[in-house]
Parts: sequence; C-alpha cells; structure tokens
Amino acid sequence: DDEDEDRGEAEKGKDDASSEEDRPNGSRRREGRRRRRRFIVVVGGNDGRARLNSAEAYDVDRGVWFDLPPMSRRRWGCAAAALPGGGDVAVFGGYDGRERLNS
Repeated sequence: DDEDEDRGEAEKGKDDASSEEDRPNGSRRREGRRRRRRFIVVVGGNDGRARLNSAEAYDVDRGVWFDLPPMSRRRWGCAAAALPGGGDVAVFGGYDGRERLNS
C-alpha cells in the first residue's frame, strides 16, 4: 500500500514485523513514529536511561532495521509526520529534559 498509515497502524506493523532486539538502537519508549509507504520511521524517545536523538527505519518489505541521520536535539514524546512528495519526515515537539520543545 502506497498510502501513509496512521500511528495506530504503524505501531501494529512494528510489533508484527520485528522484535526490539533487532533494532539498531534497541528498545525505546515515547518515541515519534510514522509509517511512510513501506517504511516505519522511529525518532527520539527514551531508552530508560536518557532521551535519544537517534532515528531509524524498518523496511516492511525486507524485514530489516537501518539507521537514519540523527536529529539535532534529543527528545521524547514528540510527534512525526510524513511530508508529501518524497521520503522526508518532520518531527515536532517533545521534551529534551529541560524544556518542552516547540520546534
């Protein structure tokens, strides 16, 4: 399916597709997540020790995780949106440990 899926479908797809141990950066909580065509993109979050600026994607067709370039700021509790016309994902808000982010 070439359409973006909502957060609920992305989470369901992630849970069915691969275990947390297979992810490049391991388990995380309160991350932003978005499915864009055949990829589930996961950004930020918290690994139980620190907020993360890492980003990774799961290729639904191939069944593999791979790293993406990191975000400029660590954040958890953020939102993500797939942008039209390409493979870009925008990340909004969240918390960096000191303040709530509005970017």
